[in-house]
Amino acid sequence: MIGRGARWNCPGLKIGIRVHGTLNNWQDTDTGWTLEVAIPFASLLTLDKRPPDPGTVWKFQLARYDYSVHLPGDGRELSASIPLSKANFHLPGEWGSLRFDGDEDERYHSPFALAP
Repeated sequence: MIGRGARWNCPGLKIGIRVHGTLNNWQDTDTGWTLEVAIPFASLLTLDKRPPDPGTVWKFQLARYDYSVHLPGDGRELSASIPLSKANFHLPGEWGSLRFDGDEDERYHSPFALAP
């Protein structure tokens, strides 16, 4: 676990951003934005440099605070990849789950279905 105030360096990290609207124009209403992140798996390996065992589950949350004088109310906007019950990013029980399966070939042949 990375402790409070710790730094995490991620060589090879790739980030892509797309604004669906106009950038830095507070006078209009935009429709949203998209963020893509590619994290090299090697940077997520455990301290003993082994990949997770099949069935291992990691919790994760991609979150963002936007503090702006142009936002109504308290001037902050919270965005999260998984909906939260309240404005608190420090609730790991509400984070998403990332499950590592076994054989790499299996995941490409597994049936895919949308949740109801």
